[in-house]
Amino acid sequence: MEACSNRKGQIATAQEVGLSEENSPYVCVHLRGNWKWQPVKSISGNTFKAIQGQMYKYIHNCLHLKIRAEKQYDIMISECATSSKDGINGRWNASPNLIKEGEFNTYSGERNLRYLYCAKKRINNVMKYEWWIGVEVNMNARKGWGFLRQKTATTNSIAPWQVNRWLCWNKPGDQTGEWLEHPIKVEKIDKEWEINEAIKTKTEKLVKQTQETIDSCNAVMNSANEIANKHKEVSRELFNKLTKEERFAIVDTSKFRAIFKKDDLCSCCFSDSKTTKCIHQDCTRACAKCRGDNEDSDCCACGKKQVLECPICQIEFAPSFMKIFGCKHAVCWKCNSLAHEAKRPLKKCPLCRIPLA
Repeated sequence: MEACSNRKGQIATAQEVGLSEENSPYVCVHLRGNWKWQPVKSISGNTFKAIQGQMYKYIHNCLHLKIRAEKQYDIMISECATSSKDGINGRWNASPNLIKEGEFNTYSGERNLRYLYCAKKRINNVMKYEWWIGVEVNMNARKGWGFLRQKTATTNSIAPWQVNRWLCWNKPGDQTGEWLEHPIKVEKIDKEWEINEAIKTKTEKLVKQTQETIDSCNAVMNSANEIANKHKEVSRELFNKLTKEERFAIVDTSKFRAIFKKDDLCSCCFSDSKTTKCIHQDCTRACAKCRGDNEDSDCCACGKKQVLECPICQIEFAPSFMKIFGCKHAVCWKCNSLAHEAKRPLKKCPLCRIPLA
């Protein structure tokens, strides 16, 4: 956009005049015999005096056009949670044909049963405006009576989305009604709002589709794990029935040899994690993950019950109540404690007579 006498005092953005964004906005001025776009922040006092009338007129026209354009927008009211919410939440259509002098706009609700309008009221001899939602009769009379109202009246009729505080009528059931301050959300339905709503809708759709895909994958994975666990259970039963030599022979000749560890193989999950035997010498060994935390439960590898007989009192106890020696024999903690109390602690295993460390 070229600078000329017809654009004297006109204000433009950097994009409109093709200049640096850093110095925006620009104003059209006559400088040193030429018309040019000058950054507003750098014009002199004399230059401003020469163009201030045109600048004010241009700003006034821009504001007038903006207000006129905003009056065409419908609005969306949401987040009302009182008993009147069904007649408040939703889309309200701009109705410029119902505007009276001094009012910003009037809006009609669904099926034109309710209206959002400005009611005038005199406060301390000053005429002020207040937004209300009411029925058609009250709207026509501009009577302040209805279901939603602006909490603080203003000297000028402002846009409803500029109102910060609203009062909602609440009368649940047979209870006494009352006005409640509520965080009502009022938005103008412009291009930006429509884009945001489209993004929100698309995002919700994608989130739903993604969750459905995840749930489907989880279902397939759970089914596969269930089948794998059944195969693993069968393999474990067959594997545990083999002798130690037969198990090592399978590991040596198996096509899965690379994933087996010959000297330390869990007979339950076939992992190469460190394995241990239970209290029975013929246990086929299992890893810590398969054994779990309860050392007194039946062995997951050999399936035998975990009980030991104390060779002193000849009573059976679970391993957790036994002091197990390096030779794998054990005595109960009661007998071991009595020996210490008698100042005759056990120095050799009662069964194999191996010295105790």
